This record gives sequence, C-alpha cells and structure tokens, in this order.
Amino acid sequence: MTKKAALDVHLKDLKLQITEIKKQLETKSMTNIQEIELTKQLRILENDLRKQENDLFFDMAQVDVDTENEIKELTAKTRFKASPSNYFTLYFEKM
Repeated sequence: MTKKAALDVHLKDLKLQITEIKKQLETKSMTNIQEIELTKQLRILENDLRKQENDLFFDMAQVDVDTENEIKELTAKTRFKASPSNYFTLYFEKM
C-alpha cells in the first residue's frame, strides 16, 4: 500500500470517528463528565484530521513542483522538431 493510500484510509477513519462522537454528543444521555471527555476527544480528532489533510495537501503540492521541475529539465535537454503533414510527428534529439 502506498503512503498516499494509507493516509487516505487514515483520514477516512478519523472522519468516521468524528461522526460517531458527534452522534454520541447529540443523544444527550450522558453525564457532564462524559460529555466533556467526548468533546475533548472530538477536538483532538478534528485537529489531527486538519493536520493530516494539510500534510497531504503539501505532499501533493511538492509532487507537482517536482514533476514540473523534471519536465523543465527534460525539455531543456531535448530539441523538438515538427514536420508538417496530415499528422504531427515529433522527433526527439538528445543534446
């Protein structure tokens, strides 16, 4: 399993836990101490979810930057020639 897939599974688990805690809090059939503990647990999970989503966003942004840099590097190393015809033909020549 890739790192991204594992992180996606973890994010889904966090969202499910958050949903379950919110449902428990809506029932109001608990003591104040239980409600405070669930609220605290909910805040911790929401913060963790936000942090994980930010990490995933920045990881994906870094992949985009790395890909863009690799494309620029390959384009700088290669000359393109196009010849007119019914079809486009690209020839790649290494420098």
